[in-house]
Amino acid sequence: MLSIILRKFYTQTYTYLASFKDFKKEDIFDGWSKKEITWLFVCILLTGITSILTQAEAIIFIYSLLSIINLILVAKGKLLNYFIGIVSCFLYAIISLQNQVYGQFLLFILFFTPMQFYGWYIWSDPENMHTSSTVKARRLTLKQFLSILIIVAICASLYGYFILYKLFEQNIGLLADSVVGVVSVIAFLLMVRSYAEQWVLWLIIDILTIVIWLDGLVGKEITLALTPVVITRSLTLINAFYGYISWLKMNKMQTKEIKW
Repeated sequence: MLSIILRKFYTQTYTYLASFKDFKKEDIFDGWSKKEITWLFVCILLTGITSILTQAEAIIFIYSLLSIINLILVAKGKLLNYFIGIVSCFLYAIISLQNQVYGQFLLFILFFTPMQFYGWYIWSDPENMHTSSTVKARRLTLKQFLSILIIVAICASLYGYFILYKLFEQNIGLLADSVVGVVSVIAFLLMVRSYAEQWVLWLIIDILTIVIWLDGLVGKEITLALTPVVITRSLTLINAFYGYISWLKMNKMQTKEIKW
């Protein structure tokens, strides 16, 4: 079974990389609107300026830059996001550990980083691809989404109290971190299965993650040099709105094509 999965993973990866054989510079932003390209460069520019002004460490700047690019690629439904995601998730885990935000560290080192490979495996399956580089967008029913919210409430309470508070004695953004931990897992699974409703959960995650880091900044447990992290999370919040709209459009367009 494992050998079959690994063989399929290799084949799908090879096929994707082989598609770059005839890649041209003018194809970089193929399928992107001028507004989307502008948004990408505005995010990169803001990240760079903030990092310079706050004299942020190299690891923070690199994470912030890769994170923004990664999330915009996700919003476009691009398979390439998982390559960048592996590095950005690992760097964020290190930053969280250095600043004693243990919930975020556990989430990114034990879940998000390794799950990038799973996400790549699922998205690169030809059955889940709309084109050679863009995934098919799906929708949840209202009943399914409400069930997810109930599960989040129960799991977040247990995770926050028994793991973060009792085991790690975390005080920085405890409530927000517990909710973010659980919602992030579910949101990523929805992303891997390419459901548009993932973006509603990412909105919640981004808002609460900003609260976590601001809590540390205000309480001075976290240095101002980490301001780029807050800025990055703020940009990802805006990107989540864009991502939700983009995926709804993708789903609508792909559904029409199937009907035709």
